[in-house]
Amino acid sequence: MIGCAVPCNDTCNGPGTGDTQYTQAIQRARAAGLTVIGYVATGYFGTTGITTRSGSTDPAEWMRQIKSDVDTWYRLYGSAGLGGVFFDEAMSRCGAGNVDVNRYIELRSYVEQRHGAASTVVDNPGTGVEECYTAAADTLVTFEGNDASYRSHRPQSWEARVPADRIWHMVHASPDESTLRTAVSLSKQRNAGHVYIAPDTIADGNPWDTLPPASYWNTQLSLAAAP
Repeated sequence: MIGCAVPCNDTCNGPGTGDTQYTQAIQRARAAGLTVIGYVATGYFGTTGITTRSGSTDPAEWMRQIKSDVDTWYRLYGSAGLGGVFFDEAMSRCGAGNVDVNRYIELRSYVEQRHGAASTVVDNPGTGVEECYTAAADTLVTFEGNDASYRSHRPQSWEARVPADRIWHMVHASPDESTLRTAVSLSKQRNAGHVYIAPDTIADGNPWDTLPPASYWNTQLSLAAAP
């Protein structure tokens, strides 16, 4: 199981400045056999107008900020057992001459060469992504959306040809255990080896910021572990 750590500093978009509670949580997770990865926003490299913390949309500035955030994650929590990086706001198209995917391939190489080849790298475009991105991450989040959209989701054809642990689906607004069961079943049919389903909605704020109620969570764990 992979868990994504997102400590919230004053901007909630970087690794922060260190938190002993996170250190302890990562240590406990690692002892339990879990892989904890640190959240890093990539801002679609500025192509949609999202800016770095310094206010730039320049892809080079984004690359510098991203690599700095990666290094900060490992400086703060590497000794606690941080296992990799979750690159959010990832692009989904290869780009002319592979210019877009090459940035993510560069980031994967940076993480592995600087912080260990065993580091887990996840890219989250949250949508159907071109096959070139299989070179850019260990796992790709190819769906992030609500339960209603997930019912009609159609994966890219290449997703059926890769090991299931290369695919991750994130579903919110799945209100009860009945819809949860359907969503988990669909994730298995769609070759998603990683899945996280939440009852929270966008209207609640961030649907990923808290665990579901205990009964819902335990049911999800049981369903996900089943063949």
